Amino acid sequence: MTRKLNDKQKCMAYVLNQDPDFGYSQKKISAMMGVSQSTISNAIDDVAHWLEIRDLTRQLDDAKRQLADLGVLPEPPVLYLE
Repeated sequence: MTRKLNDKQKCMAYVLNQDPDFGYSQKKISAMMGVSQSTISNAIDDVAHWLEIRDLTRQLDDAKRQLADLGVLPEPPVLYLE
């Protein structure tokens, strides 16, 4: 059975591989962490997706603030009564 990385370890793998100050290969990181190279590749992809999601969330929050600044408010919900 292969060992899984926790979120902190995934972030460490991402930094080791993607940060120009480190620049470790996935193969070297996998040896350091005792997992397969594909596990490291997947971990790096996971963190990249987390970063994209957080950036999108930040952009949506900015859009909501801009709309509020313009006085645009959410419409009240429509209630359907039978």
